[in-house]
Amino acid sequence: MKAVDRIKIRGFHVDAFRHVNHARYVEFFEDGRWAYAELNQHVGDLFTRLQKKGIVHMIVNINIDYKKGAVVGDTLRIETDLMKAGSKSYVMSQKAFIGETDTPAAEAEMTNVFVDRKAEKVIEINEEIMSGWPELAGLLREG
Repeated sequence: MKAVDRIKIRGFHVDAFRHVNHARYVEFFEDGRWAYAELNQHVGDLFTRLQKKGIVHMIVNINIDYKKGAVVGDTLRIETDLMKAGSKSYVMSQKAFIGETDTPAAEAEMTNVFVDRKAEKVIEINEEIMSGWPELAGLLREG
């Protein structure tokens, strides 16, 4: 289920060129992923259970396309959704729209994996993960 988060652009978000600095979008998109886990509580619960076992999820690749500068006073509408999954990774799609328009400020794809911290290796998306995140399991079964 897609999560929607809103962030009001303040003075500390912009750089000398008076638009949101590219690095800030990484933070905005992080906030959007937290909103996704809160909206889809079963995902947050899964992450908590896995973390207790020493398994964490982490981003291994970030691709951001910048479309239009956002400035102080704008509100960004961050939309986050699960996009695709493979046997060892999943991709979150994130879009930052200016206000309630369909004008994108930035679009991103974040590739994530699950890592066994003790073994220091990426693990496959297994039954425990799929049972805790049915939407992810659905994408794996489709693919």
